Amino acid sequence: MEKTISTLLVMVSLLLGGCGLNKVNVALNSLPQGAEIYYEGKPWGRTPLQAWWNVTPAHRAAGFVSTSPLEVRWISGASKSEPLTIWLSNGSYQTYTFARPRDFADYEKDARFGLEVEKMSNQLRAQQLAQESQNALILSNAINSSATTAFSTPRINQITPHSAVQVYQPPTKIDCTTREFANTLHTECK
Repeated sequence: MEKTISTLLVMVSLLLGGCGLNKVNVALNSLPQGAEIYYEGKPWGRTPLQAWWNVTPAHRAAGFVSTSPLEVRWISGASKSEPLTIWLSNGSYQTYTFARPRDFADYEKDARFGLEVEKMSNQLRAQQLAQESQNALILSNAINSSATTAFSTPRINQITPHSAVQVYQPPTKIDCTTREFANTLHTECK
């Protein structure tokens, strides 16, 4: 019995220890926001964005993950390229911020674009929260309606299209293009 318990504890600790850091999540940001990130020549998107790196036994032994250089390009043309060193002792959720080179011209252009990106992100998040709230209300009404009818006299054909539960549909991807006209940024989203 004692041997079974100790074997079970060892197995559980190995299982939990191995699962903890199979991937590390890194929130990539830039100052100002809205810089395009490229990894190994492939575009990943604009900051802020989430990236995941696999953690191998060799990484665990070394205590860190070292990445290939990430290229960061701002709308003004400013850019930088640097690898990341992700220290596993900092946990599986980390943040890295790329600072724009100050010696490159048109910082104001990047800052204005960053504000537009932040504004669009806030609008998208507000839309997502409104949709989640609406879905919760619909689900709550459906549950309350079911609870009420469970204690009343059963009726046939009681469900109407308005009382049906709607399934959450994630928002579609928004494609935005920003152009500069006469020192003013204009952003169009589809």
